[in-house]
Amino acid sequence: MVIANNILYSHEQNAFHFANGYEAVVISGSVVLGNGPKQGSRIGRGLEDFKKLSWDGSDRDATPATDSQFTNGALEYHLTIDLFGKVRDPKAVISGAVIP
Repeated sequence: MVIANNILYSHEQNAFHFANGYEAVVISGSVVLGNGPKQGSRIGRGLEDFKKLSWDGSDRDATPATDSQFTNGALEYHLTIDLFGKVRDPKAVISGAVIP
């Protein structure tokens, strides 16, 4: 299994949880916040990494903030477009589904 270039945040639990261990899992270029394994990942700052997001779901704009630290994406798992079809810069490999 490969988990790459993702942003995974958890308020009170593990960002990653592997019930049977993660020896065969490749974690690369992701940003995580929460407990659990963090190998191959950068630690997120909190919800300030996003434009307007809340833990209770009342605010749901998870677009990365312009000052977010999502620039540690793994080149070997780089995607050419984001979730909305916007072309990604091949020289700026970021984590996440949406370009800030």
